[in-house]
Amino acid sequence: MIKKFACFLAVVLCLIACGCSNKSVDVGSSGEDDLQPYWNMFNQPVAAAENGYYYIYQRNIQDGVYMKNLIAYMDGQTKSTTILCNKPECRHEDENCDAALGDEYNSQSIYYYKGYIYVIKNDESDGNSYLVQIKPDGSERKTLFELGTISVAYKLAFGGDSVYCYNRVGGYGVDETQETVRRRSLDGKDDNIIFSYTAKGAQVSAVKLYGNKAFILVTSWTKNSNSADVSAQGKGVYIYDTDTQKTELFIDKSVSDFTVDENEGNIYYFVIDDGLYEQKLSTGSRTKLLECEDRVNNYCELSYDGQYLYMCNEMYKNMIYKTDSYVWVVKKDGEIVNKIETAGTYCTFFGDDKYIFGTNKDKEILTISKAEISKAKEWEKLENPLILEN
Repeated sequence: MIKKFACFLAVVLCLIACGCSNKSVDVGSSGEDDLQPYWNMFNQPVAAAENGYYYIYQRNIQDGVYMKNLIAYMDGQTKSTTILCNKPECRHEDENCDAALGDEYNSQSIYYYKGYIYVIKNDESDGNSYLVQIKPDGSERKTLFELGTISVAYKLAFGGDSVYCYNRVGGYGVDETQETVRRRSLDGKDDNIIFSYTAKGAQVSAVKLYGNKAFILVTSWTKNSNSADVSAQGKGVYIYDTDTQKTELFIDKSVSDFTVDENEGNIYYFVIDDGLYEQKLSTGSRTKLLECEDRVNNYCELSYDGQYLYMCNEMYKNMIYKTDSYVWVVKKDGEIVNKIETAGTYCTFFGDDKYIFGTNKDKEILTISKAEISKAKEWEKLENPLILEN
């Protein structure tokens, strides 16, 4: 009996030392090269394509032009930029322009998947937001289907032949609400709610696809009744298996964001007011890599590009505590190799293994080459793509 108890105690102590359950997950394979889970979970007006990047170019209203938002393209090799319009002598001033995104379009995010650009359009006539598919040269647009009632806060993730849709604002500032992740096939035939969460201030904060799994981050936001202060409490990371269509809670921690290294089988996540962790997907064992710096980065967004981890405190700066905003470049063992100042709230979009993207107060797109990321301190502005013929 004593021997059995000793073995049981050893198992318990081992689990406590690991700080997590013994759950494991196999990411598997979706057969796709890039599901683009590395972008910022709040907004991404940039999307990676085969040889470059599509982005939303926002014209300064002082330019005296009619069309404010245009789809532009940056060549991945030369960094040269062009407006996505093939109409001769088009001055890109009205909605007849191939690249034009009128006020009915959401300007926070743009997507590229399997040879098409995707944006979200709002229709005031029926009160719904719709997914719009655009040819890569901008020449043709096709409205696919509705995503839900009009909101500027929809965020999408693409995988397989489906799109996953959620509202990143969620129930912030509201009492108990139910927030969902909706999966729709791109042919419009299948439409299912794959995840729902009900709580006060509930928010589905992120959906990121890796292999045949959708990782879902849930947060609860509360507001101080005596002030404008808000606080966030992570409600864990759930995993939806696209094959079995089953969902389970995988990380039961107050997580602000996460990112996955599929090759090594690790998930990296940031625990609010605590720090950065690495956890093995196969065993559930975890290691703390970094302590948070109080009142600097108690809450961080994360990204991974195959070499470095990226931590950004812009959400913390905006919603919780007024501080300077940075991106930290971190090795997978937790060593910080660079700290880059950013322009402010919602200004860093992360990126793939070639570039990190951001913006400034003038809404100009900024980049840093990942070849220089370990020592870079300054962001480089993209050239103005609006070059008009005389």
